[in-house]
Amino acid sequence: MTTKLGWCWVGTVPELLVIEPERFKTPKVVNKEYNKRGVIDCPSYQGFYNNLFVLKSPISFRAIPDAGSVSIESDEVDTQHLQSMVQLHQPQEMFDIERPMFQLKLNYLFLADEPCLMEILPPFMHNEKFPGEVIGGSFNIHSWVRSMSWGFVFENLDSQLIINRGDPLCYVKFTTPKLTDKIHLGECVLTEDIIKELDKKRFLTEFKKGGIIKLMNRALKLRPKKLIKYLPKI
Repeated sequence: MTTKLGWCWVGTVPELLVIEPERFKTPKVVNKEYNKRGVIDCPSYQGFYNNLFVLKSPISFRAIPDAGSVSIESDEVDTQHLQSMVQLHQPQEMFDIERPMFQLKLNYLFLADEPCLMEILPPFMHNEKFPGEVIGGSFNIHSWVRSMSWGFVFENLDSQLIINRGDPLCYVKFTTPKLTDKIHLGECVLTEDIIKELDKKRFLTEFKKGGIIKLMNRALKLRPKKLIKYLPKI
């Protein structure tokens, strides 16, 4: 069976620069004597990498850490626009000022018209030299319609994080109640209904500290039954 999901871009980066989510590709068999009893044919291995997609950076930038702070630079992006794409955290918002953090507004929006868990994972098969940790997370994209944010925590204050356009930033994995379903991910229209759903969450953290997860049931009651409208094929 196939579950159909949608994605669109809701950020400030021009859409022409946005890189479409790419399905993760497992290694090709190059051993002519392979007997199909290896790890890539293991159901556990296949189940883990099934429905895993790669998200790549639409811009090039550098993040320079210091105790309790991070500065962001780019040789390509206008300074004002770069600042609008980044959320810098105050020391009191960090669990350890020797491990400063920041967020990049990687504003992919993933949509489901039925229950679907989305997990955000570090790009462990692509970038092994990150000087820190990509912040993971998961939520039900059916009940909670919101765009992504990419978070990073520095472990090594002596190293910069250098990202070039097209570098993998993270993976997203989708799981439905029908665990073996294959995911079809198609680009969709940013409709007025979707914008209204995003507006419902826009200022929540300015009115309430913590406990946001308890609002998911109400969010599900208020959302339209159908939100996905795919872009026409050309």
